[in-house]
Amino acid sequence: YYYGVLWNKLYRKEIIDRYAVKMDEELSFCEDFVFNLEYLLHTKSIMPLAIPIYYYVKTEGSLVAKNMNLPHIVKMKTSIYEYYDQFFMKILSEEEYSAERMNIARFFISAANDDMNIALLPSTKKLGEEKVQAYYHEEGKPTLLELSYYLRKYMERYLNDVALLHNLDRKDIWVFYTIYRTNALHSIKEIEDFTSLSHTAVMLSLQKLFASGYIKLQLDQIPIDITITSRADKIIKDIEKACHEAEEECLKGFEQKDKLAEELNEFYKKLKDSLPKEEI
Repeated sequence: YYYGVLWNKLYRKEIIDRYAVKMDEELSFCEDFVFNLEYLLHTKSIMPLAIPIYYYVKTEGSLVAKNMNLPHIVKMKTSIYEYYDQFFMKILSEEEYSAERMNIARFFISAANDDMNIALLPSTKKLGEEKVQAYYHEEGKPTLLELSYYLRKYMERYLNDVALLHNLDRKDIWVFYTIYRTNALHSIKEIEDFTSLSHTAVMLSLQKLFASGYIKLQLDQIPIDITITSRADKIIKDIEKACHEAEEECLKGFEQKDKLAEELNEFYKKLKDSLPKEEI
């Protein structure tokens, strides 16, 4: 669905003018999809963004909504599928077309399920969940507890961008971050404590990371054995970049960054020394 629409893309007007790419006025459904196919013929490179920057709202009584009756949908989708098939027959050789027939058929199957978002499926996400919520109150001087809350939310915002880039949820990236940054995890309870997630949430995230090939799991022993695989190298690189950017943003305006870092390290050392040894 998002492959075919216009509203989540930017186009070069020069290409549209030079090759006279335009809408088919005879189509009242998926005309933007056909437009995109014609436009793609004249492009050399396309840059996708994994982070949502635009939100689409269906309004009651809109042109799209009025045309959403079943017979009309079937008729229009059939005509689009015919065009799509002919499009590839035109641009591909007979051998290439034969090799790509499965991909073309796969598109037909996925496109037939447009607008059928089923909750809990991995491919389905609820709009708005990618935002990091934070609540700020200006009354009085913030306490240490409030500051820790804001710092965590601030870091969560940066890590959330990493999660979106790799098709992970915010909980998944926190669990992965904990595994990556903590060298000696002894139990699932430790991950729960560090991430402030429930046992169920941690286990679901571990299963997702394992299924994606980012970690190897061995949970039936103590200490638990969780190993990060080479497939997660890109995630680690993006996490390090996010942490660096967050630190740079926090220290923006400070001339003596090294001195400030030393003071922060000293503060954390005193904080750690003040805790009872059995709680460390």
